[in-house]
Amino acid sequence: MKFPVREIFGFSLPLLTANFVYLMRHQLVVVLLEYFGGSVNVASFRAVHPVGDLNTVVIQSFAFLFMPMMARMFAREDKKAIDDLYWQSAVWIAIISFPIFLVTFSLAQPLTLLLFGEQYAQSGSVMAVLAFGYYFNAALGFNADTLRVYGKLYYTIAIDFIAMFVILGLSLALIPRYGALGAALATCVTLVIYNLLNHIGLKIATSINLFEWHYVKVYLSIGLGTLALTVFQKAVSPPIYVGLVLAGLISLVVLFINRNVLNIEQTFPELLRFRLVRLLLATQAGTKQNHDE
Repeated sequence: MKFPVREIFGFSLPLLTANFVYLMRHQLVVVLLEYFGGSVNVASFRAVHPVGDLNTVVIQSFAFLFMPMMARMFAREDKKAIDDLYWQSAVWIAIISFPIFLVTFSLAQPLTLLLFGEQYAQSGSVMAVLAFGYYFNAALGFNADTLRVYGKLYYTIAIDFIAMFVILGLSLALIPRYGALGAALATCVTLVIYNLLNHIGLKIATSINLFEWHYVKVYLSIGLGTLALTVFQKAVSPPIYVGLVLAGLISLVVLFINRNVLNIEQTFPELLRFRLVRLLLATQAGTKQNHDE
């Protein structure tokens, strides 16, 4: 019998280190928060953490579609298709996750009061910081998973260890001083650094472009929409239902002005059977094609 130890651990070890990063980000931070800040700070952090983590729901759902397609294109060595798939997936995730981000970031304070009451009022800033980190981690796409498809296992393991040291160091530095907000800042900064390192790895180890400039309108419109709602919320402090309506309108505007780059006719043509989807997303060429059919 032959035991392919090297091959098995070559693929399983990155999954183990990724899980260690996950555990340190979710569990070690809470342990340190209890040690330095007490149960009140733990409650302030744990209450809003699942809400901020909602920004990863879309990217987790897209993974079931992305990973098999990426692996198939990698086996065919179709570099252009890989680059298109990566960035097309990234902009879809960024836009679909955007309404969740607006509500959990720009409307974090009134949303916290609505969900948890006045006793958790101080957790609004904690939710906003966590939402930013998780959305940033999702909006740039499947960089870590793509590196694993390419077999860059040593690079991903090195990034995982860096992320573990970063979250540990930042937690020890920020939690004793800032409590629950320090835990959120440590988590957010770790997510940003982890994502940027993986993204840089795409340029070093793959043929995927570091950024596709014809998608700049997507991220610029997301940034401007977020800034507008955040400033309005801080200046006016309207009721939560007003903020939710504005968040929905801004999300629809971002969706509409970026319908060309989403390329729904090629990506999800089945959705064009719905009239509302055609009105919002279909380009003129796509509408004509669908009408002819």
